[in-house]
Amino acid sequence: MKDLRRRRGETGFTLIELVAVLIIMTILAAVAVASLGNDSSKVVAMADSIKSHLRYAQTRAMTTGALYANLDVWGIVLSDSSYYLFQCATPGSCAPAGNQVIAPGENAAVIDVGQQGVSISPGGGTVISFDRFGKPYTNPALTTALASDLQVTLSDGSGNSRAVTIRPETGMID
Repeated sequence: MKDLRRRRGETGFTLIELVAVLIIMTILAAVAVASLGNDSSKVVAMADSIKSHLRYAQTRAMTTGALYANLDVWGIVLSDSSYYLFQCATPGSCAPAGNQVIAPGENAAVIDVGQQGVSISPGGGTVISFDRFGKPYTNPALTTALASDLQVTLSDGSGNSRAVTIRPETGMID
């Protein structure tokens, strides 16, 4: 049959060969478009890191505090390009900057997200602290409870962003 096509001048690809090539080209194009698109992986990773550190601070406040007193305050301080965990034995005299704690999985107390090109909003020294019930506060003295949802937004220069929400009363972190 091959010899007959060559004699008649019929050359080309079979339908199966064309479909296989189209499928391969489609897969390669999808991979190329995905890799050339906005890379939000840094923002997602940093948001997940902040979530886990907030949950860690909340859990520590709930498990290390005294049963009938607001002792052992745990929380996080957010700046525009970094954040750190803190722990104080008593809320009344708590100075977060002097009581920094190295978060699990980190090498330093201050976690610098700015090195990855990520910024935090609101920053500027925003404090999120937790009492023995896991309730969030906006100061380390545990005198100002979080009144409404607090949304912490991480973003990069490419328009990628991810929000972390802390809910009042329950301290739910999404």
